[in-house]
Amino acid sequence: MVLRTTAGLPSLSSPLMTFDDGCIALNNCSGRGLCRDGAAIAKPSELPGSAVNYGMAICLCESHWRGDDCSVRTCVNDCSGRGVCAVVGGGLRLCQCDAGFGGEDCSTRMCPGGCSGHGRCIADNFTCACDAGWTGHSCAEVECSPLADCSGRGRCFGGECLCQGGWEGAACERAACPMSCSGHGICGADGVCQCRPGFGGVDCSALACLNDCRWPKA
Repeated sequence: MVLRTTAGLPSLSSPLMTFDDGCIALNNCSGRGLCRDGAAIAKPSELPGSAVNYGMAICLCESHWRGDDCSVRTCVNDCSGRGVCAVVGGGLRLCQCDAGFGGEDCSTRMCPGGCSGHGRCIADNFTCACDAGWTGHSCAEVECSPLADCSGRGRCFGGECLCQGGWEGAACERAACPMSCSGHGICGADGVCQCRPGFGGVDCSALACLNDCRWPKA
């Protein structure tokens, strides 16, 4: 049970009210809390300002409710100050927790995304130790292979290397030939095109005479 207040007091309030009348004016906490004598359980400075209007009657609301009469729906423990109380279907309110926190009221310290099911949470600092083939702070990204850094010549995206211009291969480990040899040759390991007969140029895009246009010797 927690003590909560809100604006919008019941119309029956009166400074001359008895404790019992105060509980009635508070709708007996709307059936979602306990009506208690505030003077008996807290210091005057700790009580809501409205308590004096209800014969010192105050409501100790259940965790999903707040307000002087426990009539306002809220998230459990107001998400412990580590999340946002969001309205979902049917007026239900649920916590959307900040990164690194989870549980119904966001009070549980967690690793980011629960390590996405692809790693284990290190309790000392709540970081993820990812399984082989996965990377990222929450282990949600597929790791590129065979070299996770794409040989320093590209970036990993969705488990594949996106290579910089002039490089190709699963790990951007191979020099790319100009224009992929225009479909008229084979790309050598050094990035130089080996053109088929009848084609030439650095990218095999130029037509070339066979035998340099020389007739074969008789």
